[in-house]
Amino acid sequence: MKLLISTKVNQNYKKVFLSFDKLMFEKITPGKRFFTLKKFQGTKPGHRFVILFPFNQKWKGIITEKKETPDYCYFTDEGITLPFGLAQWRHRHWIIKENNSTSIITEDIHFKGRSVVLSYLIYPMIWLFMFARKGKYKSFFN
Repeated sequence: MKLLISTKVNQNYKKVFLSFDKLMFEKITPGKRFFTLKKFQGTKPGHRFVILFPFNQKWKGIITEKKETPDYCYFTDEGITLPFGLAQWRHRHWIIKENNSTSIITEDIHFKGRSVVLSYLIYPMIWLFMFARKGKYKSFFN
């Protein structure tokens, strides 16, 4: 399944891109009481992260690509160990230059549940989680 959510922020796209670190993820993530960001190495290919959820659920991921151009930047994380019925996860974090002082952050997510039914059940939860980031991005970057 595919999910795209975009947020315009009043910040230069390079500055936004450089802000993607553990502190920023902890501040923009809704529902922090339901998980812990246990490990976050960064956004370069090969860097890893680990998120702990209730009921001994773990999300382990790896950064697989990163690109910077004069018009956009992105990095991609992919799931290694996934929780809650997810079978596959790829999340590209786009930061697109609108002008020198405005950027668009786009969450570009592709995922599969362990079954078609699970994919459709998981979709609204992921959408709500990512949609909630819009306001967090705005307050963090504006």
